Amino acid sequence: MEFDRVNVEKTSGGRLLLTLALNLMIPLAQVAGGISANSMALISDATHNFSDFVAVFIAYIAYMMGRKGPTAKNSFGYKRAEVLAATMNVAMLIGASAFIVYGAVKRFYHPKPVVGEIVILLAGVGILGNGLSAWLLHRNSKHSLNVRGRFSICWGTC
Repeated sequence: MEFDRVNVEKTSGGRLLLTLALNLMIPLAQVAGGISANSMALISDATHNFSDFVAVFIAYIAYMMGRKGPTAKNSFGYKRAEVLAATMNVAMLIGASAFIVYGAVKRFYHPKPVVGEIVILLAGVGILGNGLSAWLLHRNSKHSLNVRGRFSICWGTC
């Protein structure tokens, strides 16, 4: 199959927006469920999934900026916005990891009973949502650094 940059450009933005919506709904449901189920695991997964949401949002902004052509001031256009966005996403994942470790250690010293049914249900929702996100981004993952990064994170989460 021949590379069709125009088709990839048209579908990347829409797929990133749909992935953005999915990656916002998942952590909202998981935070509510994590609080009601006393589950640090769900809250930490919500933190991770919210970082996915922010990362996809950054990727979408970089995608929109990268579409701008060259100007007199920026002779290569704004393609480097995607590299900067990928770097920001890595930093955010490190921060989310630190938050999760902090919450886990705190919970270790102050354990609470967990409602397992809620955890299983919402973990399944997270797996399905991330799987759908990965599927949406797979097509364009070879042609854009940020789409590739989003695909890797969504796929790695599943």
